[in-house]
Amino acid sequence: MVYLSGKEAAGHGKSASTFTFDDIASLETQATAKPAIDILLTSQWPNVVCNYAKKPEGCDPQSSGSSMISRLAFKLRPRYHFCGTEGTYYERLPYR
Repeated sequence: MVYLSGKEAAGHGKSASTFTFDDIASLETQATAKPAIDILLTSQWPNVVCNYAKKPEGCDPQSSGSSMISRLAFKLRPRYHFCGTEGTYYERLPYR
């Protein structure tokens, strides 16, 4: 299981409730040493979650998602990815 809390940091600033590219790179390094990631938990959605799939009703991940989480999900290819901030249920095609 891999967990990333907070929102993508805007610009170069970082606070306790944001993450940066360095945080993503650290997770990628740690997680790729494992054979497979079953679950990825993030606050924000990946910003391209709807590529190759139907867009979730009442949500626009293109404008509210995170490009860094997209990168993380692509690199890790988890079996399941749960995101909590959009307040809607959406099930996409598997990463694999």
